[in-house]
Amino acid sequence: MSRTIFRSLPAGTLGWVLVASLSAACVPEKTAEQVELTPYFDLEAFIDAEVDRLVTEFPTADKEVTFNEVTESHEEMTLDYEDELSIFRNADINRPAWLDKYRIDTLREGEQTIITYLAQDSTLSIRKLTVTQRAAEVVRIEVDSRTGTVLSDGHRYLRYEPATGYLIDSYQDRRFGQSLDTRINVRFSQ
Repeated sequence: MSRTIFRSLPAGTLGWVLVASLSAACVPEKTAEQVELTPYFDLEAFIDAEVDRLVTEFPTADKEVTFNEVTESHEEMTLDYEDELSIFRNADINRPAWLDKYRIDTLREGEQTIITYLAQDSTLSIRKLTVTQRAAEVVRIEVDSRTGTVLSDGHRYLRYEPATGYLIDSYQDRRFGQSLDTRINVRFSQ
């Protein structure tokens, strides 16, 4: 049957069919790493799951905001966790352009594992992402990033602890005007 098909092909086509068939057969299958869309810790998916959890487990929280040494506190307030935690979601480093741009270091101490992703490219704003796990459960996430514009240089530190709350420290050194120092500390209500 295959002879009939090959005989009905225009002259010279048989060679191309054979080359194409052999070429396809020689292509190695993609490894799990190549298929994997999230080579680093999937911070975005983790935060999405946390938002869902927090809405039911901790509907209220204590929030303290300090702006240039002036502090304002709110107790037992209802938070929009999706909005509040968007800064963490935006720190996810799983972007196609950032593939292979982070060095991964893993440290194991007893039941605790600390995975650190360090930026290898000076242009990346997320400089370091650290995920601490105990018995495969995330107990802390820390993010160090650069912020700023043409008129300012800044640094932001984020810390998220699923059992207790989160911290956002931002500092901007502005070329004109007063520097901005902000701290947001949220503790989940028990």
